[in-house]
Amino acid sequence: MTFSQRLAIGASTGLVALSLAATAAFGYIVYTPIITSEIANGAITTAKIANGAVTNAKLASNAVTGAKIANGTITAADLGNSSVGKDEIEEDAVGTDEVIANSLGSEDLADESVGTGEIVDGTVLGEDLAADISIVTTGTLDVTGTSTLGPLTATGAVDFSGASSLKVPTVDIGTVACDGDTEGDIAYYEGHIYVCDGSDWLQLDNEIFD
Repeated sequence: MTFSQRLAIGASTGLVALSLAATAAFGYIVYTPIITSEIANGAITTAKIANGAVTNAKLASNAVTGAKIANGTITAADLGNSSVGKDEIEEDAVGTDEVIANSLGSEDLADESVGTGEIVDGTVLGEDLAADISIVTTGTLDVTGTSTLGPLTATGAVDFSGASSLKVPTVDIGTVACDGDTEGDIAYYEGHIYVCDGSDWLQLDNEIFD
């Protein structure tokens, strides 16, 4: 390799040292590359490093810490898929403003995580209830609509004194068995009220009130 070639290589890397040998035997410039051991600690400052010259390959693993990252500079595009888990999120850090509307499904909720306090009053509709739901109350059950979910079973007295009328279901008693399962049932059929006594449908006396 010629001197010109060596000088060109040295200039391209920025590490060129030139010395003159003033003796009769060495009347030329000697090329000597600068090695790491010849650079003092702290000698290379930011001003000596070209902008954009430090690539990912130049960084050691775990060399960049939180203190080296400016606040607010990491965006969603900088995060890998599934890189943020629950351990990276502070407790109570995620509020309703951070959750996209309608993005949470039932699989995102822990068992028994939704209590009465999380449900807005008056927002639970009939279609939200299972067909076999059991409502247990020691107080007053206020029903102001029509229930199609099945019979209302009570172990104590049922007070209808506040009702203006009581609607009895219309049933073809000729097709409905009267037995132990239906004992006490009341039905309206062809203008008459019937009560099942456990074996037969008994017709009640009709009295017209003007």
